[in-house]
Amino acid sequence: MSKSQQLNEIIKHYLAEIIVSEVEAPNFLITISEVRCSSDMSTAKVFVSILPDNFSGTALKRLRSKTGHLSRVLKERARLVRVPKMFWAIDDGFKVASKLDDAFKQIEEERN
Repeated sequence: MSKSQQLNEIIKHYLAEIIVSEVEAPNFLITISEVRCSSDMSTAKVFVSILPDNFSGTALKRLRSKTGHLSRVLKERARLVRVPKMFWAIDDGFKVASKLDDAFKQIEEERN
């Protein structure tokens, strides 16, 4: 496993814990699905899924407003020398998979 892959996993693990305790999300659930660090490890794109998905905008605003705080806590808890600059993005994988599943079910129903 390369250093950037290791850093991806470390950030994903610790951020998941930190978000639960540090980001107020009474009406929705934030899950980190993937972290992709740049090759020089200076930036990281953090993909999150939000349930229910109609709160995606609210969740992203909260995450973006707390990025500095989350970075400081991450640095402390994971004992990192340097934390990559984090950028947040919605992971639409769950939504796409759900649409595909619905399409397959519809095709199956039409066959019967």
